[in-house]
Amino acid sequence: MCDASPASSSVTPASFTSSPARKALSAMARKVFVGGIPQELEQDEELRLLFNSKSHVQRAWLQRERGRNKHRGFGFVLFAKECAVDNLMGDEKSIHVYWNGNRLEVKRALSDKDVSNAENSPSAALASTASEEIARRHFDKQQQQHRKPLQQLQQLEQLPKLPQFP
Repeated sequence: MCDASPASSSVTPASFTSSPARKALSAMARKVFVGGIPQELEQDEELRLLFNSKSHVQRAWLQRERGRNKHRGFGFVLFAKECAVDNLMGDEKSIHVYWNGNRLEVKRALSDKDVSNAENSPSAALASTASEEIARRHFDKQQQQHRKPLQQLQQLEQLPKLPQFP
């Protein structure tokens, strides 16, 4: 296990990561996906500072919507050392970290190839179905929460009107 604390971190020398393929592999091993990011976390720097306490962060960014400054609710963190992700994640597939009372989900980042392989696997249909079920429950809950004030307003409108005095 390497020491990936912020104080001991240093960027990997360029001679070690000379080939483009090696650079890409090294970057993927050092990158995590962070999901569930609320809109209140607006700056890439805030995300970097959150994870810099775990290990030296080379770069952190929020995935932004095209043509808008609003982020899409997720981002990525690239650590300076490969072992930082192992130290952070351990044997877990995902962990949770907290920012201002909000729970953020952290996973090892996957390459496009890994994502397409996962989509074509036999378990992908099951995972897709489970994800759809989770999304459906979430939106049903959101609809119920928005329906309550509307129902209360409709009930108020059904009350007899008070006479108006001049």
